[in-house]
Amino acid sequence: MIIFINFVAKKFLWFSGRFEKKLSLPEETYASTRNMALLSIVNTGLVILITNIDFGYDLLGLDLLAGKFTTFNPQWYKVVGATLCVTVGLMLFSVNLSNFGFHWAFACLRCCDRGCHSSRRYTK
Repeated sequence: MIIFINFVAKKFLWFSGRFEKKLSLPEETYASTRNMALLSIVNTGLVILITNIDFGYDLLGLDLLAGKFTTFNPQWYKVVGATLCVTVGLMLFSVNLSNFGFHWAFACLRCCDRGCHSSRRYTK
């Protein structure tokens, strides 16, 4: 679920970075990349940390901030560290594969629009 949220949010932040009205394309790319990197760090690291640590609060009788661990111990690193490694690994492959898939999908659409000719000027 975290990977899907990261993917959707990254696309949203990429589009929103274009509306920041930067003066040049490198500034626009930098702003979009910065926003996406911050979101990935927050969504991956802090969400997993918050859901697994016990803050000791009883918020309205709900177990919202009551995780399994009260301190950082070897068991915490075994559970949370493994979760972080799997999530980052899946993000690494899923983001790149989705970008690769979009690239080829648009290439196929462009080819169909040109009637599968290699000329850039020819369209149906």
